[in-house]
Formats: sequence, C-alpha cells, structure tokens
Amino acid sequence: MSVEEDQRDTGNLMSVTTSGVVSSPASAPGSVKARLVILRGAQSGRRYPLDDHSSIGRGSSCTVQLEDAMASRKHALLQRLADGTWELIDMGSRNGTLLNGRQASTQPIRFGDHIQIGETVFLFSHADPLEERILHRQKLEAIGRLGAGIAHDINNVLGGILMNVDYVLGLGDRKLTDPEVRECLADLRAASLLGADLTRRILSVARRGAVEHVQIDLSALVNDTVEIARRSFDRSVKIERSVTPQVHVRGDRAHLQQMLMNLLFNARDAMPRGGTLAVSLGYARPSEVEPEAVAVAGHHARLVVADTGTGIDAATRQRIFEPFFTTKAADQGSGLGLATVMDVVTGHGGTIECDSRPNEGTSFRIVLPALMATARRERRTPLSMPRAETTSRSARVLVVDDEPLSRRSICRLLAREGHSTEAAGDGREALAIFETKGDEIDLVLMDLDMPELDGHATLVEMKRRKPGTRVVFLTGFVTDARKRELYESGALSVLHKPCDSVTLREALSMALSVSV
Repeated sequence: MSVEEDQRDTGNLMSVTTSGVVSSPASAPGSVKARLVILRGAQSGRRYPLDDHSSIGRGSSCTVQLEDAMASRKHALLQRLADGTWELIDMGSRNGTLLNGRQASTQPIRFGDHIQIGETVFLFSHADPLEERILHRQKLEAIGRLGAGIAHDINNVLGGILMNVDYVLGLGDRKLTDPEVRECLADLRAASLLGADLTRRILSVARRGAVEHVQIDLSALVNDTVEIARRSFDRSVKIERSVTPQVHVRGDRAHLQQMLMNLLFNARDAMPRGGTLAVSLGYARPSEVEPEAVAVAGHHARLVVADTGTGIDAATRQRIFEPFFTTKAADQGSGLGLATVMDVVTGHGGTIECDSRPNEGTSFRIVLPALMATARRERRTPLSMPRAETTSRSARVLVVDDEPLSRRSICRLLAREGHSTEAAGDGREALAIFETKGDEIDLVLMDLDMPELDGHATLVEMKRRKPGTRVVFLTGFVTDARKRELYESGALSVLHKPCDSVTLREALSMALSVSV
C-alpha cells in the first residue's frame, strides 16, 4: 500500500508522512487551517499558510512564490470549497502540475497529498495553531534557564561602568589627555560594547514574530548561541567548538536558534558532574544525506552537538522526540525540548539522528539543506552601496526619540560633527516641527518604538507631506519583517542601538549623499 493510500484509510486517526510532518484528513468546513510544506526543492522546509484562495507560481502576486525556473508566473491555485474540502487547479501552466505523481487539471486534494511543480515538491497538510505556542513555551523555558548567567554578566558590565565613571568624576581637574582618564574612557567604551552585544544576543533568543524563511549565516548563529549558552553553564562543563565559517541556510533564525539552545541545555543537563560538550558545524558528506535530496539541494550543512554525559538507553531513544515525554523530574522540564527540535528540523527540510549509549554520552547530528556559495549574496538596501559617494557636509537634523538621555547624547554628538539639530520627544512633536520647518530639515534621525505615534507612522506621514524626506532609523530592536516595511516606506537606513559614532556618521553621510 502506498503512503497516499495508507493516509486515506486512516479514518479520523492522525498519521505521519515520510517527511515527518503530521497530517490529518479533511474535517468540518473551515475547522482546519491548511498549509504547504516544501519537501524538495530550492526552498526545502519552507511552510506557507493558505487562505481560501491561494495561488502558486513565480509571480510576485502569488501567495506561494517559488524559486523554480520550471514554474509559471501563475502556475496553480488551491481553493477551499463551500463544504470545507479543497481542490487543486492548474492555471494553464507551461509544464503542468502533478498531484501524487499524476497530471492534474482540477482535482480534489486531501491532507497528506503531494503536489509537484517543476522541481519543487509540496506536502499539503493541516496547520496546527498549537505549534507556535509550543515553540514559544520552549523559548520562555530557555530564557528562564539563561537568566542567572545573563544577570551575572549584566552586573559585571554595569559594575565596570559605574566604577570607571566614579573614578573619572573623582579626578578633579585632570585633563582628557591624562593617561588614567583615557584608560577609564576606553574601559567605559569596551563595557558598553560588551553590554550591547549581550543585549543583542538576548533579543535574538527572545524574539517572537511571524515565521519567515530567509538567508541565514548558520555559522554566526551557532557561534552566538554557544556564547550566550556558555554564560549559564557551570565551569565544570568544557565547551569545544569547531565551526566552518560562512555556512548559509534558508530558514527562520529564531527557530533555528531555539533548536540549538534546546540541544545545548539537554547536553548540559546530561553532565551534572561536568564533562565536555562539543559543537561542530560544516558540510555533510554525500553518505550523510538522503539520496533523493542530494541532486536537488546540492550542499548540505551538518551540525553536531555531542556530550560526554550519562547517555540514553535504546528504549528511551525510541521515544525522545515524542511531545511531553521526559525522563527528568517534573520541575526540570516539560518534555517539549526534543519534540521542538524535531519540529524545527523537519520544518527546515532536514533530518536528525541520535547516537547514544548509557554512560557513553550522546550525539545529535542534524543535516540541513545549505545554500550554494553563489547564492549567498544578501539583498542590498540603498545604503549598502559602495561608499565612494559619501559626503561630510553639515546638515540640519531632526532627532526624534522619546528617551531624553538618548536624545541629548545624539544631539551632542551631531553638534560636534558640525550639524545643527532640532529635537522631538515623539512622533507628534516631530510632525509639529516638520510642519513649520520641514523645508529646512535635511534629514530625520528617528527612534522606532515611541508612544503616541511610532516611527513608522511618522515616516509615512512625513513622506506624504514631503516625498523627498530623508529618514534614518535608530532603534533598539526590529524584526526582519518590520525592517522591510520601513525600507518599503522610504527609510534609507535602520541602525541598531547602541550605535557608535563611526557607524552613525557613515550612515548619515550616505543618507545625505543619495538622491531621493
């Protein structure tokens, strides 16, 4: 019996497809949400939630946009009928649409069916709204376990800042050229940069938002995650790391980081008396990749997390990826850690294997489709162009930030650079200034999250009043999706707080040089 036939005979039972994705048969009208999961192709692992009429193709207007040269601009349509069932319609495509290996024109489709368009194979499955809740719960657990180590590091940073400030204030009339003063200032800057890096890593773990598969430097993600996890580990756990640089994949950054964090914490918990935790990232050998995937995706990334801990017996290994299964005490884990890992891996078109024996440690090996070197070009924004046209001319800058300390600091720095400034505490105040002095303002430097009127809404209104307004954002945190919205609305650059003077100067110089 084929996989598809088996899925049709399961009645109301849940079934697991060959990709590891749970599917179910059609239910009452409108009661089950649907999605497509790419099982094979250039975007392997990507998931697309479907509405009642979802188009598939290469065109920018399609719900599911493919990176497949064999797909037509508008290739196929999936639509939900009045009785709650679904049908697949080929929209007169050049190369046709296959449903479970057969040509389809207008065909009914059920959860578990496979759709092939060009070289891309989809799984049509239900979308479980509980998945994101489980992932978020796991993320909160990880953040809680990181808490003590992070608090320790933050206190070290703040302690260094306070002691150096008090020391400088107690020096009386000593000049800035005094070696001791310069040394204290250098330490203050180093502490600030350390705190900024720590905050960035915490935010990357805590981030919650829509799942989006984009190009990711997996090497940098692994290095960052290992560093932030290290801070909460006992010194008896030795961490060894071997990371091949510039290994790129397509996926969701937050989910991949959460997957690795779960594996790191599991390894730590398996070594209560200390041991060695080894993390390696490189490219997989052909023998480590399923044969049908080799020809489609090319290179594959291999991530290994291994410990020298207590190990796992054969019976337990059979159940470790089951949701809510755990061998830990009730107050030490929810049993969702490895289930989440499995969900993230399969959701990115990958595979995971566990090798373990009692008292001999445990090794998890994950293989994910990797991007070829020629495909690793980041999409450029206007300000990532060559810097040959930068200018250092003075300008009138409107600084918009709801934090007075930040606002004063920015204005003071800009004045030193030869710029004149106007300051506003929120978007509405900025628009009031813009109304009377808009023609005199060369550039707006603005925070994003502010009360009353946020930075994005302020940008839109400024552009409506004066389309040529140059706007640079300086914000503490912004998701990739929100950043794209800012660029689409006309922002020239998005900088992250805290920002050093060199970065700010270069961004403003470039913004003043571009044509708008």
